Amino acid sequence: MSLRFSGGPYANYTFTQSTGTRLEIMQGLQYALTLAGWTTISSSTSIIIMQTQTTPESLAMRIKIYDPGSGSTRVDIMNVSQALTSGDCWLTPAANKIWRVVACPYQFFIYTQMSMYNACEFVAAGTPALPPWLVGYTTQCGWIKGNSNGDGGGWTGSFRTELSGFNADYYSHWSGFWNHQYIDRNPANEYYRTGDMTLVTTGIGYTGTSTNGASGNQGRRWVDNTLNLSDPLIGWGASAIADEARIMGQLWDCAIASDAFAADLTVTIGTHNGITMTSSNTGSTASPAGTLIVCYS
Repeated sequence: MSLRFSGGPYANYTFTQSTGTRLEIMQGLQYALTLAGWTTISSSTSIIIMQTQTTPESLAMRIKIYDPGSGSTRVDIMNVSQALTSGDCWLTPAANKIWRVVACPYQFFIYTQMSMYNACEFVAAGTPALPPWLVGYTTQCGWIKGNSNGDGGGWTGSFRTELSGFNADYYSHWSGFWNHQYIDRNPANEYYRTGDMTLVTTGIGYTGTSTNGASGNQGRRWVDNTLNLSDPLIGWGASAIADEARIMGQLWDCAIASDAFAADLTVTIGTHNGITMTSSNTGSTASPAGTLIVCYS
């Protein structure tokens, strides 16, 4: 495959909460996704349901943004029929909190730029791009990833800090559906397993501890020191956390650079402008070094 660009419309939208309500987050995310071409299916002050555009491979999905009455704003993914619904991801409101939304017609990222390690301040979701051989074989697919193990719970890893869910120091929170198989990753009950949601990098070499005089960073640059850009393939265990994490598709309007950068830098890929989503990810033996770049034009 190669990098897949949606062609827009895009959203690169920042909003500041004034009163710190759950509704402010709901309406801010709804506004940004509308800019990116999503359709509002239904909307109230307690529940908003929106749908992506349909991808060239005929995939679409829905999200539910809702107010549970206390705690955080919650975000779920659903298939179009709403027969499959994920577990919650959480976004905690507060007065003067600044949120950024980067979205295209098929996916979004919402997060704060205050800290990479504040729980309930990151959610990303989408329906992926498919290679030709999966068109028709995959009939519906969606993913969502947060950075908390509960409403008001502890921080977990996300694409703000890593590319993989394999890090043995903590676990990740996510859900995914593929065709009629569905999995909800409950980080409160399950430690890291082989089927954790991961960005499957291609062409990025091993990154680990230097041993016997050999660098731990191998095969990540071209001979002229140009960094490699990799397709941002996404995979997870389709029906159980112990399953093999198989590649489901590819993120839209994204790439993976084969080195660590600070988060929220402005970058250019060809004619496309974007930001560095991952912060200073130097990698480990469990999770490769690299930076997810998300484009907004």
